[in-house]
Amino acid sequence: METESAKFKIAKMTNMKRFLTFIFSLIVFSLVVEPMPIQAASAHVLDDADLLTAEEEKTIDQKASQIAQDYDLDVLVLTTYEFGSSDVYARDFIESYGEQYHADGYIGYCIDMADRSFWIDGYGENALKYFDQSDTDAISNDVEDYLADEEFGESASAFLNGVDHHLAKATKKYGFFTNIIINKTPYMIVSIFGILFGILVAGMMTFSKMHLHQDKKIKRKADEYSDPVQLDEKNEQLIRTYQTRTPVPKAQDNGGGYSGGGGGGHVGSGGHF
Repeated sequence: METESAKFKIAKMTNMKRFLTFIFSLIVFSLVVEPMPIQAASAHVLDDADLLTAEEEKTIDQKASQIAQDYDLDVLVLTTYEFGSSDVYARDFIESYGEQYHADGYIGYCIDMADRSFWIDGYGENALKYFDQSDTDAISNDVEDYLADEEFGESASAFLNGVDHHLAKATKKYGFFTNIIINKTPYMIVSIFGILFGILVAGMMTFSKMHLHQDKKIKRKADEYSDPVQLDEKNEQLIRTYQTRTPVPKAQDNGGGYSGGGGGGHVGSGGHF
């Protein structure tokens, strides 16, 4: 009996050692091996239609995140295959999605492959402060050029560049001259060359005139000429006659233009491709 009891104790101790060794191994493993990070969904890009490559999605998300941080305005890029209720499904989707998940406001771009539509949408007070109908129209024209060739990543980049440049102008982030360089580079280059060319031509003409007249001498002095104005008593009245004009202020125009948007509404542009 003592032998069996001893064997039981030995087996029990062996099992306990194995259990403790297992627990110790787990502790060491948890300390040495770094846990795998949980991949969170992007707050700026939703590619449900799978139109973007992994690299494009990463680049677009980084750009959108930077714009959102710079101007305190959410920026969205969405793709979907969702049927809507209006004639532009992309509009239905982005307005519903944006109001649900970005209730404070946003500027967004959506492509809906269900009807091959796209929509640029601004929502909320902050977005409407910077974007009106003409602004979204301009950005819409930029992205449409790429959609015809199904260059969806390029169209999203065009949207982000348009938004970034417009906000830079609206907030005067870069200053007047830097802003011109950023947004009007071709015109700036042509203007600079035009100014330099004008200065060069003016300098050449001035030098030429000076060279032609440097050998000329004064033939007669001014006091050698008689008074060209010969006035008698009859014609003197012409000098004494004058006219007085009193400016009359123009009547104020009380009419005013209409500005769209406001409150918690939307402003947007888009179509089909």
